[in-house]
Amino acid sequence: MVGQGECLLSIAYQEGFLWDTLWSLPDNAELRDARQDPGQLLVGDRIMIPERRIRMEPANTDARHRFVKRGVPAKLRVVVEYEDAPLANQDYTLVLDGSRRQGTTDGQGLLEVSIPPDAREGLLEINGLRFDLQLGALDPDSEDIGIQQRLANLGFYHGALDGLIGPVTREALATFQARAGIAVSGEPDDATLDLLFHRHDELHEPLPEEDGPDPADAPASPASPKESRDE
Repeated sequence: MVGQGECLLSIAYQEGFLWDTLWSLPDNAELRDARQDPGQLLVGDRIMIPERRIRMEPANTDARHRFVKRGVPAKLRVVVEYEDAPLANQDYTLVLDGSRRQGTTDGQGLLEVSIPPDAREGLLEINGLRFDLQLGALDPDSEDIGIQQRLANLGFYHGALDGLIGPVTREALATFQARAGIAVSGEPDDATLDLLFHRHDELHEPLPEEDGPDPADAPASPASPKESRDE
């Protein structure tokens, strides 16, 4: 049973399997059809994990042999934006499980780093901004909690992540719809959710420009950037 902060990559790593081995099992077909993305599972989802089989490799006893473990590491991909504009070509520092890494985002504000498949938390510092990352915690976009999480990561929602589409969530949806230039209803209709998924989970073009601060002048903020993890 999937717990908080778990995804198929972390579960497979802990159980000694490749994630695609578990994902392709016939017994997991229902989960595969429901979730689509192995990196986004819902708390309470069930995964069938088979018995591990011992693999035998013949080798000489008087020689040195090298074995490579597949599926390690995983990759973290994060696009960082400020006021809908990517923080492109900006130096960053990422602290993950006590390990400090430094790098520079690309022209779309994307950073990509190798991480342990079971990493849970990280701290990203970039251009005066600090982001707490909760890896594996993003719920599917088909769930109400997943809608709230994406709106929050994009800066439109500031309420409780409770999975309830109430007045605060509808106000956030309306603001997102107005900003994106689509019909404003405050409802999570298919067109809105498709655009929300595109803007949060995929590389995309910036939204139409508005008068506002330059990304280079971004102040420190406790907001969380969008995140995804795959192998």
